Amino acid sequence: MVWKAKLESVVRCVLDLLDRGPEERILVFSTWHDVLTLLEHAFLANGVPFARPAGGRKLGQVLSAFQGAGGSSAKAGAPAPRVLLLAIKQGGNGLNLTAAQHVILVEPLLSSGLEAQAAGRVDRVGQTRETHVHR
Repeated sequence: MVWKAKLESVVRCVLDLLDRGPEERILVFSTWHDVLTLLEHAFLANGVPFARPAGGRKLGQVLSAFQGAGGSSAKAGAPAPRVLLLAIKQGGNGLNLTAAQHVILVEPLLSSGLEAQAAGRVDRVGQTRETHVHR
């Protein structure tokens, strides 16, 4: 099962990045909402503090929680999200997410422009740390 190996690889990468320190923030992009849902379950099982704008959670609320990840989260007692799950079309346009230093692209994208937009969410004016794209 190819997806199982890919999802395990993404979870392992996220856990390794988070182990580097409490200031590490990660954007995870996928083309498919079902893949993001599978990653949600995997992150919950592995104790990864994440957020995803889905269901009743509006993008602005999720971004506020993620950008201020050093503070309190929306749920009392829950760790602030350090990983943000986004659909590539949702997170590729006009968002400034300089709180993150890492971008993970779950699957290859057919458009190099979409990849550049996703990476550009973290590599902007105001970014004070080196940024990385993981494929």
